[in-house]
Amino acid sequence: MQLEQFKYFLRYEPHTGLFRWNMDRTRGVKAGDVAGGITSRGYREIHVQYKLYRASRLAWLYVHGPIPDGMQIDHINKNRSDDRIVNLRLATPIENSRNKKMPITNTTGFKGVLLHKETGKFVASTKLNGKRLYFGTRHETALEAALAYDAGVQSIHGEFASLNFPLQREAA
Repeated sequence: MQLEQFKYFLRYEPHTGLFRWNMDRTRGVKAGDVAGGITSRGYREIHVQYKLYRASRLAWLYVHGPIPDGMQIDHINKNRSDDRIVNLRLATPIENSRNKKMPITNTTGFKGVLLHKETGKFVASTKLNGKRLYFGTRHETALEAALAYDAGVQSIHGEFASLNFPLQREAA
Protein backbone atom coordinates (compact mmCIF):
# COMPACT_ATOMS: atom_id res chain seq x y z
CA MET A 1 0.00 0.00 0.00
CA GLN A 2 1.28 3.47 -0.88
CA LEU A 3 1.73 6.33 1.57
CA GLU A 4 -1.17 8.31 0.10
CA GLN A 5 -3.48 5.34 0.68
CA PHE A 6 -2.40 5.11 4.33
CA LYS A 7 -2.99 8.83 4.75
CA TYR A 8 -6.55 8.32 3.52
CA PHE A 9 -7.22 5.98 6.46
CA LEU A 10 -4.81 7.19 9.16
CA ARG A 11 -3.07 10.28 10.49
CA TYR A 12 0.16 10.13 12.47
CA GLU A 13 1.01 12.24 15.52
CA PRO A 14 4.83 12.42 15.67
CA HIS A 15 4.87 13.87 19.21
CA THR A 16 2.82 10.97 20.67
CA GLY A 17 3.72 8.22 18.20
CA LEU A 18 0.06 7.34 17.79
CA PHE A 19 -2.01 6.81 14.67
CA ARG A 20 -5.64 7.90 14.61
CA TRP A 21 -8.40 6.92 12.22
CA ASN A 22 -9.56 9.56 9.76
CA MET A 23 -13.02 8.00 9.48
CA ASP A 24 -15.49 5.87 11.38
CA ARG A 25 -14.71 2.17 11.22
CA THR A 26 -16.64 -0.98 12.09
CA ARG A 27 -17.41 -2.18 15.64
CA GLY A 28 -17.78 1.24 17.20
CA VAL A 29 -14.40 2.66 16.15
CA LYS A 30 -14.87 6.36 15.46
CA ALA A 31 -12.84 8.91 13.55
CA GLY A 32 -10.13 10.20 15.91
CA ASP A 33 -9.81 6.94 17.86
CA VAL A 34 -6.32 5.51 18.34
CA ALA A 35 -5.60 2.88 15.69
CA GLY A 36 -4.16 -0.52 16.46
CA GLY A 37 -3.32 -2.45 19.56
CA ILE A 38 -0.29 -3.68 21.44
CA THR A 39 0.85 -7.24 20.68
CA SER A 40 2.12 -9.76 23.22
CA ARG A 41 5.66 -8.80 22.13
CA GLY A 42 5.00 -5.13 22.89
CA TYR A 43 4.68 -3.68 19.38
CA ARG A 44 1.72 -1.59 18.21
CA GLU A 45 0.16 -3.08 15.08
CA ILE A 46 -2.61 -1.71 12.88
CA HIS A 47 -4.95 -3.49 10.45
CA VAL A 48 -5.53 -1.50 7.26
CA GLN A 49 -7.43 -2.98 4.32
CA TYR A 50 -7.14 -6.54 5.70
CA LYS A 51 -3.38 -6.32 6.18
CA LEU A 52 -1.40 -5.96 9.42
CA TYR A 53 1.28 -3.25 9.71
CA ARG A 54 3.71 -2.47 12.52
CA ALA A 55 3.15 1.15 13.62
CA SER A 56 6.88 1.91 13.87
CA ARG A 57 7.34 1.07 10.21
CA LEU A 58 4.31 3.19 9.24
CA ALA A 59 5.65 6.11 11.30
CA TRP A 60 8.99 5.93 9.51
CA LEU A 61 7.22 5.82 6.15
CA TYR A 62 5.09 8.87 7.03
CA VAL A 63 8.05 11.01 8.09
CA HIS A 64 11.07 9.75 6.14
CA GLY A 65 9.72 7.65 3.28
CA PRO A 66 10.37 4.00 2.43
CA ILE A 67 12.63 1.88 4.61
CA PRO A 68 15.73 0.84 2.64
CA ASP A 69 16.14 -2.87 1.89
CA GLY A 70 17.96 -4.73 4.63
CA MET A 71 17.22 -2.09 7.27
CA GLN A 72 14.98 -2.30 10.33
CA ILE A 73 13.37 0.23 12.64
CA ASP A 74 14.96 0.35 16.09
CA HIS A 75 13.25 1.78 19.18
CA ILE A 76 16.03 3.78 20.84
CA ASN A 77 14.53 3.61 24.37
CA LYS A 78 13.76 -0.14 23.98
CA ASN A 79 10.02 0.50 24.45
CA ARG A 80 8.48 -1.28 21.47
CA SER A 81 5.18 0.59 21.71
CA ASP A 82 6.81 4.05 21.78
CA ASP A 83 6.50 5.02 18.12
CA ARG A 84 7.37 8.71 18.48
CA ILE A 85 9.57 9.60 15.54
CA VAL A 86 12.35 10.87 17.89
CA ASN A 87 12.50 7.34 19.34
CA LEU A 88 12.91 5.60 15.98
CA ARG A 89 16.04 5.10 13.89
CA LEU A 90 17.18 2.96 11.01
CA ALA A 91 19.37 0.02 11.97
CA THR A 92 20.85 -3.05 10.38
CA PRO A 93 19.65 -6.30 11.94
CA ILE A 94 22.93 -6.59 13.87
CA GLU A 95 22.72 -3.00 15.16
CA ASN A 96 19.11 -3.57 16.18
CA SER A 97 20.03 -6.73 18.09
CA ARG A 98 22.57 -4.78 20.17
CA ASN A 99 19.90 -2.49 21.61
CA LYS A 100 18.30 -5.11 23.85
CA LYS A 101 16.90 -5.00 27.35
CA MET A 102 18.70 -6.78 30.16
CA PRO A 103 17.81 -10.50 30.24
CA ILE A 104 15.36 -11.53 32.96
CA THR A 105 17.85 -14.20 34.05
CA ASN A 106 20.37 -11.51 35.06
CA THR A 107 21.36 -11.79 38.73
CA THR A 108 23.71 -8.80 39.17
CA GLY A 109 21.31 -6.04 38.14
CA PHE A 110 23.66 -4.86 35.38
CA LYS A 111 23.81 -5.79 31.72
CA GLY A 112 27.01 -7.58 30.71
CA VAL A 113 28.03 -8.29 34.31
CA LEU A 114 28.22 -11.62 36.11
CA LEU A 115 29.68 -12.88 39.35
CA HIS A 116 32.46 -15.42 38.96
CA LYS A 117 31.57 -17.87 41.74
CA GLU A 118 35.06 -19.30 42.24
CA THR A 119 36.85 -15.94 42.66
CA GLY A 120 33.98 -13.86 44.04
CA LYS A 121 34.91 -11.15 41.51
CA PHE A 122 32.69 -9.54 38.90
CA VAL A 123 33.25 -10.05 35.16
CA ALA A 124 32.26 -7.56 32.45
CA SER A 125 31.87 -8.94 28.93
CA THR A 126 29.91 -8.96 25.68
CA LYS A 127 29.84 -10.92 22.45
CA LEU A 128 31.00 -9.60 19.09
CA ASN A 129 30.76 -11.73 15.96
CA GLY A 130 30.24 -14.85 18.07
CA LYS A 131 33.32 -14.27 20.23
CA ARG A 132 33.33 -13.26 23.90
CA LEU A 133 35.10 -9.95 24.66
CA TYR A 134 36.08 -9.16 28.24
CA PHE A 135 36.29 -5.74 29.85
CA GLY A 136 37.84 -7.06 33.04
CA THR A 137 37.42 -10.27 35.01
CA ARG A 138 38.39 -9.17 38.51
CA HIS A 139 36.19 -6.21 39.36
CA GLU A 140 35.55 -5.82 43.09
CA THR A 141 31.94 -4.62 42.68
CA ALA A 142 29.14 -5.13 40.20
CA LEU A 143 28.99 -1.34 39.74
CA GLU A 144 32.68 -1.21 38.78
CA ALA A 145 32.12 -4.01 36.26
CA ALA A 146 29.01 -2.27 34.88
CA LEU A 147 30.98 0.92 34.26
CA ALA A 148 33.70 -1.09 32.50
CA TYR A 149 31.04 -2.85 30.40
CA ASP A 150 29.48 0.50 29.40
CA ALA A 151 32.82 1.95 28.33
CA GLY A 152 33.70 -1.18 26.38
CA VAL A 153 30.44 -1.62 24.48
CA GLN A 154 30.15 2.09 23.75
CA SER A 155 33.56 2.05 22.09
CA ILE A 156 32.55 -1.00 20.02
CA HIS A 157 28.86 -0.39 19.23
CA GLY A 158 28.64 3.42 19.34
CA GLU A 159 25.10 4.78 19.34
CA PHE A 160 23.65 1.24 19.30
CA ALA A 161 25.33 0.25 22.56
CA SER A 162 22.85 -0.75 25.23
CA LEU A 163 24.30 0.83 28.35
CA ASN A 164 23.64 0.31 32.05
CA PHE A 165 23.90 4.07 32.54
CA PRO A 166 22.63 5.77 29.33
CA LEU A 167 23.32 9.28 30.62
CA GLN A 168 27.02 8.53 30.31
CA ARG A 169 26.59 8.70 26.54
CA GLU A 170 25.56 12.36 26.75
CA ALA A 171 28.46 13.23 29.05
CA ALA A 172 31.04 11.51 26.85
